[in-house]
Amino acid sequence: MSVKEKTLFVLRFLVCIIVIMHIELLIGSRFGRIREENYYKLEGNTISCSIILNGSMYQSSGRPVGFNYELLRIFADYNNSTVTVDPPISSPDCWEMLLRNDYDILVFNLKDSIPEEYRKKIYISTPIRGDDVWIVSKEHRKTINAVNFWIAEFQKGKSYKQIAYRYFRSYRIDPYSESGLSNALSPYDAIVKKYSKYIGIDWRLLSAIIYQESRYYMGAQSSRSAKGLMQIKQSTAARYGIDDIYDPDLNVKAGTLHIDYLLNIYRKEGVDSANVIKFALAAYNAGEGRIQECRNVADSLGYNANEWDEVVKVFDKMPNFSGKETKRYVNAIMEKYESYKEIIR
Repeated sequence: MSVKEKTLFVLRFLVCIIVIMHIELLIGSRFGRIREENYYKLEGNTISCSIILNGSMYQSSGRPVGFNYELLRIFADYNNSTVTVDPPISSPDCWEMLLRNDYDILVFNLKDSIPEEYRKKIYISTPIRGDDVWIVSKEHRKTINAVNFWIAEFQKGKSYKQIAYRYFRSYRIDPYSESGLSNALSPYDAIVKKYSKYIGIDWRLLSAIIYQESRYYMGAQSSRSAKGLMQIKQSTAARYGIDDIYDPDLNVKAGTLHIDYLLNIYRKEGVDSANVIKFALAAYNAGEGRIQECRNVADSLGYNANEWDEVVKVFDKMPNFSGKETKRYVNAIMEKYESYKEIIR
């Protein structure tokens, strides 16, 4: 190769390097601007969401609600923002609210059908888990970019795997009844332990109450407007200064404080520790006023008003209250509590 050819080869090589570096610089700069723009725009904002996932309180399919709720909070924290999550509403209202910017994000499962008229007006995230996705209106392109950037990174880490395991592992107690001890009862054990300690009751008892009320489904709603893990009404939560009963932590806090209130009613009346729990559970289910009426009738008929088994005898004598549901409720919780004590310490 001549000197001239060598010189041309070197020049061409240098030109190629410069071009490649320039392209990388442009791509990197563009990527950086997109990333900075997306996350900067979210910082300090309140992200309004709703979780539109079908799931029965009696099935594990209810767990994606809690799973996505927790991820939404982590996503908001990552972006130095706050998140509000409203209880689900019916379609098409939720889609209209998304397009009106009442919601920034809808959590949705793609196995369900997105109405045709909305499909061209939304952006859909990469999968969160399975067919669960987060959806935004086309006005929120920056939000969906931020979601996709974040979830791609978060799914690679241990935290995502740990949260997914906590929500989707098996919590069946049957295998442990004879073969050994379990180490967890629900995805919400940490919350339950925190508030049970706060009022000084066994966390396994509180867990049994939550199981009976909602099967650990944070999205549970009753026909009587009771919501969440402990099926709390807004009026009850307000008594304890709590306004967001959809939040699992605050829902359990409100329910626990109400249980404590009921326990103290019967403790002050001299009910012993064995019966005080049963009366509190009955009052949680039927209301303290109704249970007090039953106790008054029991006392008037010569029964011991401080003994649960004695008061139960007058249920069939009460007007407009058979007491069958309440009796089943108390028995179911006490049985579940005994089962929990056998499998977990």
